[in-house]
Amino acid sequence: MRCIACHYSLKDLTEHRCPECGRAFDPEKPNTFDSDPEVRRALQVQKIRQYWIGVALYCAVPILLSILLSNCDTSDHQRSSSAPSAFTPPRVLDPR
Repeated sequence: MRCIACHYSLKDLTEHRCPECGRAFDPEKPNTFDSDPEVRRALQVQKIRQYWIGVALYCAVPILLSILLSNCDTSDHQRSSSAPSAFTPPRVLDPR
């Protein structure tokens, strides 16, 4: 753990005050000191990993859905002849 103000190491101190700059800290409250660089680095790596997993899922889901939907076979479905299909071309009336 390090001092927020001057980054002096606060490990193994008997008094809860930075000997370099005099800033007080509480070992029970993480917002009063800077955590170890190794812990901070591990948290940064975890955040970056979670970000890229989110990006991959955001990109992969639409692609996978489009692949799955393009492979659907609609020939097995029976269409009712009385209901017009949304994809049938409009009828042209003979002007005679």
